[in-house]
Amino acid sequence: MNNKTYTIIKAATNIMSGLSMATLIILGVTYIGFNNAFVFNNAGIAVTNNPVTDGQINFILEGSRKHECVLTRVHSDAYNDDTGAKFELDFARKIYIRSNDYLGSDTGIVDHQWAMPVPDGAAPGLYRITLYSEFDCVYLLFKQRKIQMFDNITLIIE
Repeated sequence: MNNKTYTIIKAATNIMSGLSMATLIILGVTYIGFNNAFVFNNAGIAVTNNPVTDGQINFILEGSRKHECVLTRVHSDAYNDDTGAKFELDFARKIYIRSNDYLGSDTGIVDHQWAMPVPDGAAPGLYRITLYSEFDCVYLLFKQRKIQMFDNITLIIE
């Protein structure tokens, strides 16, 4: 092998090594950003029919999302600070009123509304709701299970 061939092979090897290192750095930074990102940004959940006078609680979620995520589980509890009562909201009985772009299209804007029955035995009063949503999110080569909590949701039952 002559000196010119050796120089060309060494230069090509250095270029490939540099491209590999840059690719690994970019993928690492992308993974860290994806891993630390929330499912929903600028999002909020509220009860739209406060105070609840009939047997149905109406919720709305508005916000935006960056990654493709599939909802796998939702669970929520309603707490009454005055009486100490705690009720689990039954998401198996949830009915969608409106679902615009539910985690599946390209706009990233989420606006959906659903309703569920008032829990059996829930006395009139002011309740604090904490909602936990579990998701499987996918971005490029990465897949991550994420949990996002929404708290400070107020429910008034009359």
